[in-house]
Amino acid sequence: MLYSQNIMKLNIVIFFVSESSGSDPAHSHWCQVAYWELSKRVGQLLPVMPSSIDIFQSIAQGCGLSLDALHKTHTAQTQAVGAVRTKIGLGITLSYEGDLVWLHNRSQRDVFVSSYYLNLDHSNSTWKVCKVQPDQCVVIYDFVTMSKRVLGDESALSEGPSDPHSILLSFVKGWSGSYSRQSVLSCECWLEILINKNKANR
Repeated sequence: MLYSQNIMKLNIVIFFVSESSGSDPAHSHWCQVAYWELSKRVGQLLPVMPSSIDIFQSIAQGCGLSLDALHKTHTAQTQAVGAVRTKIGLGITLSYEGDLVWLHNRSQRDVFVSSYYLNLDHSNSTWKVCKVQPDQCVVIYDFVTMSKRVLGDESALSEGPSDPHSILLSFVKGWSGSYSRQSVLSCECWLEILINKNKANR
């Protein structure tokens, strides 16, 4: 539906995604992606089956998830949301390689990401939201490490996502710490990436 370079193919891919999403979770998608604007999800929860996906602003910018395609059926809630939308540009690439999930910032603006995996080092008691600068890559999830963790009694993790296999990513605007936005729900344009913990290259 949004894994396409042109609007005419959207319905074909919607059918393919919906058919595949009901199969054995260990042999289908490796993650699902939801796009949010402030506290409102825009569009459907999208299963990702290819080993990588580009998420960007305009359909003309490549093949992957075009946020403009979602915007055609959704009006920006505020002027600030509309302004951030226009700055997403080439956006990001998510890739699943071996046991690792990588984030590549392809845009010309910073993106901000938070996950349990990025907070496993508790040298700082404050929940960490990482800034990823343009053209930088970072590992945001490790299937092996996360499968071995006991994630129940670590109080330092209580500030982050309720699901240890959930990753939050905001375009352009950061949150938490010294930012005025203390919750990702206050960010204009952001993604929720839900890792399928059963999908591992083993």
